[in-house]
Amino acid sequence: IEFGYTLSDENTDEPMLELFVKDSGIGIDKSLHNKIFERFRQADTSSDRLYGGTGLGLAIAKGFVELLGGKIWVESELNKGSEFYFTIPYRLMNSNENELQPIELLNIGNVILVAEDEDYNFMYIEEVLGVLNFQIIRAKNGKEAVEICRAYPNVGLVLMDIKMPEMDGYTAAKLIAEFRADLPIIAQTAYALEHEIAIYGSVFDEYLSKPIKESDLLKSITKYIKLPSN
Repeated sequence: IEFGYTLSDENTDEPMLELFVKDSGIGIDKSLHNKIFERFRQADTSSDRLYGGTGLGLAIAKGFVELLGGKIWVESELNKGSEFYFTIPYRLMNSNENELQPIELLNIGNVILVAEDEDYNFMYIEEVLGVLNFQIIRAKNGKEAVEICRAYPNVGLVLMDIKMPEMDGYTAAKLIAEFRADLPIIAQTAYALEHEIAIYGSVFDEYLSKPIKESDLLKSITKYIKLPSN
């Protein structure tokens, strides 16, 4: 496997990072180059295929890349390996631009708790909500989410990933409801919404399917808490 990146359009107002991953595997037929980025699609759909998986990985990757303003594609032929490429906008950040406010200082106004164990998923949500001056704190598992909601009554909304280590989001949401029944909890899921709703019922106030669109995220959040004033 080989991977790397290049910086393109460096002298323009919108430079892009182009990243790639190359392998020497079984390759992908050209007729499937677009289809493999669809949900629940795989290059090999036979019942005796060698590789498992749900067929969601590339669809989720495509969603995140496009939400960030980039593109993703594959160059491959059967029995000749595959080369995956994607681009994302490149911008320099100040060293303290992405720092969270210390949790002990979050004592006024509505706070959004984001329970998410994946760093990139959290960074995307933080970027979307941070522009609107929401106060954001993070839990990396369900256990932390419960402890934060118990300790900080000013948490006004929870974005809860369902699949997390130590304690899953469903269990955490049920525990939080025992002492904060009025706290809105929105589930984040990478799976089919009908499937999740059938399992978890009304434990969550709403469900958002990953990759989450900015417009859907803001629409759901503003049902429960007001946009902060500048």
